[in-house]
Amino acid sequence: MMDSKEIAQSLFEAMLAGDQDTVATLLSPDIVWRAPAATPLHSGAVRGLDELREVMGKIDATLDDQLRFTPTSIIAEGNMAAVISHNTASREGAVLDLDMVFVLSIKDGKVVEVTEFPQSPDTWTSFWLSE
Repeated sequence: MMDSKEIAQSLFEAMLAGDQDTVATLLSPDIVWRAPAATPLHSGAVRGLDELREVMGKIDATLDDQLRFTPTSIIAEGNMAAVISHNTASREGAVLDLDMVFVLSIKDGKVVEVTEFPQSPDTWTSFWLSE
């Protein structure tokens, strides 16, 4: 079985590659994914793999290009991992270009919870609220 750091690295590699099948194998069916702030697409926590797929589909549909999570550092201990990631995307003339920290809780080889912390919550929110 992979350790927490390997699971986190594999998850972000799969997200970057757009490999949704691998992403699904790394996430618990009961995943809880907490976003930093409400957006028009979702508010607060997304619960379950089906809801996460639905929200991610909505997010992808609003973007001019792929939302890219590029890990710059991964720190892991026990059943926790922290991924420092550079994130970029564009939509309707707005550009997202900021660092974020993703804190992952892992149980039985699956990510059961993710909480996002953007470098600038105001920049994050402004991007999603831009028209």
